[in-house]
Amino acid sequence: MKTKKLILIIMLLLFAQFACADKITILNLHYDRGEVSVIDKIDTYGYYPDRKIQPDIGYKAEVVSVDDAVLYSFKFEVPLEHYTDIHLDNRTQGGLVIVNETDFALIIPSLPTAKEVNFYNEKNVKVLTVGLIEEKLIPTMPIIIGLAIIFVIIISMALKKRKT
Repeated sequence: MKTKKLILIIMLLLFAQFACADKITILNLHYDRGEVSVIDKIDTYGYYPDRKIQPDIGYKAEVVSVDDAVLYSFKFEVPLEHYTDIHLDNRTQGGLVIVNETDFALIIPSLPTAKEVNFYNEKNVKVLTVGLIEEKLIPTMPIIIGLAIIFVIIISMALKKRKT
């Protein structure tokens, strides 16, 4: 009986974790010498950075609503600098590598009235617009966990009836 209660508590905790997660959009982007393009866009549940610390200069992303109001905005740096280290001839070598082309991802909140995300370069020139109005996100994981909890409750009730 203790095992059943433990399983039920674990399942409830898992459900609570997903119930607290926000809807987010993950934008997989490609940067090539100043040009930014979209590789993929994924809508899911999770958490996005608070972005309290932002660079003074860099690219800017703005989430725009259907009535063209800015809902969410932040600055970011394209990750063009990478530190590499290798061990060669019993010595550690490496250093800073600067690239002209890279893939990176940004996580933004999935807001109900959001229409698009606009990206601006350091000179405040719009370089990319990504549309956000598509199919609505189906909360698959909370539904699965909820159904599993109901299934466990039904099985435990059936086992109780069988004992009596």
